[in-house]
This record gives sequence, C-alpha cells and structure tokens, in this order.
Amino acid sequence: MFQTRKTKSARSAAGNRKPWAVPAATLALLLAPAAFVQNAVRASDHADTAENVSRPGADLSDVFIFPSSESKKDVVLVMNVRPLIPRGQGKSFSFDPDVLYQFKIDTSGDSVEDLVVQVKFSGTG
Repeated sequence: MFQTRKTKSARSAAGNRKPWAVPAATLALLLAPAAFVQNAVRASDHADTAENVSRPGADLSDVFIFPSSESKKDVVLVMNVRPLIPRGQGKSFSFDPDVLYQFKIDTSGDSVEDLVVQVKFSGTG
C-alpha cells in the first residue's frame, strides 16, 4: 500500500528559520578563507620600499598620543620603529642614529604645525 506523508511547504519551512541564521551563515562564509591562510594577512605593511629595507630604523610602525596621567596640560607621545625585529632579539637592536624623528603638532587647528619635536638617538641599547 502506498502512503503519502504531509510535508511542510518551502514557505512554511522558511518561516521557521531562526532570524540569526542567514547573517551567521554569511559571516561563516566570509571568515572561512581566513582559516586556510596562515601569515598572509597582516595589519601593517612594512619594508615595502627600498629605503625601509636599507634603513629599517626609519620604518615607523605606530605613533600614539594620549593625555598624561600626571598632568592635564601634557600629552604623551609614543612611536614604534623597526617593526620586523625577530622575536627574542629586541635587545640587540637600537634606534638608528642617522634618522631624525619628528613629531609635528598643530595646536591651533589650521593644519600647520605649531610645535615640532625633533629626536635623534646616539649610542646603543
């Protein structure tokens, strides 16, 4: 004997989906390639010019400015250089004594520096 079974129509099955299912599936598809690529995606781009390869101390990776915790009138400037130092070898590198590092600061909002802080290092360590 042949029996038929009632099934839900495609429309009613779609109505039972979770509202987060499509966004979650889309996100999974977008992130899936990252699981197969190792060390190919990086946040910063360094040593991509001949000058940076020949003078790695001139390759700035980050510059930060934030309010001083000790004085409301002051700010703290931080710069990171030599971004490609091999792990564990940081103590054998120092700032490049041939590079003049500059912070040009606009205090009036006219896009012209009002203050220039110049730093040059000597020695090692």
